Amino acid sequence: MKPSAKDLISNLLQTDLTKRFGNLKNGSEDIKNHKWFAGIDWEALAGSAKGTIEEDRLVFPPFVPTCGGDDDTSNFQEYDEDPNVFPPKDKKDPNSQLFSDW
Repeated sequence: MKPSAKDLISNLLQTDLTKRFGNLKNGSEDIKNHKWFAGIDWEALAGSAKGTIEEDRLVFPPFVPTCGGDDDTSNFQEYDEDPNVFPPKDKKDPNSQLFSDW
């Protein structure tokens, strides 16, 4: 990971609220002006807001995933799951009584 990305993440995850990016005097400008975002044209990214979203779009993403619907998982990597992490569906969850009123 690039040092500028690490620095941005560290400032966003700062536990001390008086030092956390986005919570300082300049608000979101501290984030937008961070070196990780150098070269970003925020006005172009926001668009002109005069017409439809497609007409306003001045900045395009380098990759647009295809999506066949709400349940399309084709953009996710498939992998074998460890059967010991989640109990089989036919096995009762030993903690289910803790959530019986949910």
